[in-house]
Amino acid sequence: MIELWQFNFSMYPEIVRWALDHKGLEYRTRVLLPGPHVLQLMPRFGQKTVPVLRDGARLLRQTGEMLDHLEAYAPSLLPTDAAQREAAWAWARRALEQWGPSVRLAGFHDLLPHAAYMARLWSQPFPPLARAAYVAGFPLLVRPVMRLDMGITDERAEAARAVTAAALDAVAEATRRQDYLVGGRFGLADLAVAAVLALTVLPEEYPLSLPQPHPRGVRRWLGRWRGHPGAAWVRRVYAVHRRRAAMPVAA
Repeated sequence: MIELWQFNFSMYPEIVRWALDHKGLEYRTRVLLPGPHVLQLMPRFGQKTVPVLRDGARLLRQTGEMLDHLEAYAPSLLPTDAAQREAAWAWARRALEQWGPSVRLAGFHDLLPHAAYMARLWSQPFPPLARAAYVAGFPLLVRPVMRLDMGITDERAEAARAVTAAALDAVAEATRRQDYLVGGRFGLADLAVAAVLALTVLPEEYPLSLPQPHPRGVRRWLGRWRGHPGAAWVRRVYAVHRRRAAMPVAA
């Protein structure tokens, strides 16, 4: 069986989960806690980043190569026309490589100050004692490392918000007269771009229940993009094409 090692709230695992769900594939998730995840991933895979996908004897470590590998399974997320296929991959690469890191940095600049909220979010599938320990240790043991790894500063967050706005602008312009980015139907480009930009809208169809009420930083972050037509496109794509998956199980 296909096995996906992941965080339950993270754009790159969400891209792969969505591709798996869209293709109707059976798979097992291994949900990790940011921070302690290093102790599980490094001995097994020699890396600390997620997602990691195992499909039989194949071990895949990068989101793009996972999407490429999953194209062996029907239905295809790519158009049949060669030029459109290249255009779809161009959108996906842009989302994965250019936009994703900036959207994540900008978002977590606003979200991470709410340590207890974020710790509860990430630890949802875990037993009560593990959740309580993670919430207690998150502010001092996990959050500083996350900020360091992502390079979160006020100055870099401002630049990352500009990239996020530009990404939403690009999507809004590309879909001004059409519903989808490439080929007139939902596909790889839409999936990758919507999953990367989902952080700007936190759609109801995201396969995780966000604790309520949202703290001030979450409300501020969502308010930045609420009226943007690119954000409206992300909400629409999720509403139409994202089946809400069952809550994953802790590793």
